[in-house]
Amino acid sequence: MRRHGHPQNLNTHIISRSDDALFEPAYTVLNDYFGSRNEMESKAVISARFNWRANEVIDGYSMLYQLAYITDENDALAAVGDYSVVINHKACESGQAVVVHLSHIWVNPQKPGRGIVKHLMHSLSTEAAELAIKTAQLAPNTPITLVGEMEPYEAGNEERVRRIKVFLYNGLRLVDPASIPYCQPDFRSSKEIAAAQHSSPVPLSLMVRRVNREEQQNTNAKEIKHIVACLYHMYAQGLSPKAIEDANLTLETYPSDGESVALLSRLPA
Repeated sequence: MRRHGHPQNLNTHIISRSDDALFEPAYTVLNDYFGSRNEMESKAVISARFNWRANEVIDGYSMLYQLAYITDENDALAAVGDYSVVINHKACESGQAVVVHLSHIWVNPQKPGRGIVKHLMHSLSTEAAELAIKTAQLAPNTPITLVGEMEPYEAGNEERVRRIKVFLYNGLRLVDPASIPYCQPDFRSSKEIAAAQHSSPVPLSLMVRRVNREEQQNTNAKEIKHIVACLYHMYAQGLSPKAIEDANLTLETYPSDGESVALLSRLPA
């Protein structure tokens, strides 16, 4: 466990092992909030992610996982968040970015306005990507893209609108959902999916921060497909093969590689 200071007297504890004393309370916080939404992986899946190493290439990919436990100056819990760095080595050699999945971010509602979300979304995740790039011996200028999954925009749904606005305010852009029908793989167990005889990919929206390219308002479908392929590879390490297979089928509905995809800095029209 590493301990870092950051603005406003907050301390960040980076959990990198499942036997860390803070793993259990950190996981419990995330599972209590996200589990009821079917947006949280099992403890076994999260524990296995601590074994990922950026310099261990398997099937063309390497990965790094970190879980952050943030406390205030009185050691009271301020926030918990986790993120995964995914490197597709062949794609990165051809200019694509290292992808950082912003998995879950929980902020204590009694600790607002202290730069916590920005710290998780920007500083910690970017530092993890830079560490992975160095460990994997990639070119130092390899681009980095941070990506989050979000429930689709729905006018009148105040909670969804608020969450999207938080990401927009913190410098991420919304991948135009009219162009990219992104779906997260089904989180149910292989047994449950087999009993149902099908998986049910979950429609979500993607939000991205292309580090040092934040002002660019467009990219192409090839880059978005690269990002999604990295996410699906990450999920494949703990989810049902059928869930991953069905999620990959949704890529067939994406635009052709060269087509432009808008990156929105506002809510969809």
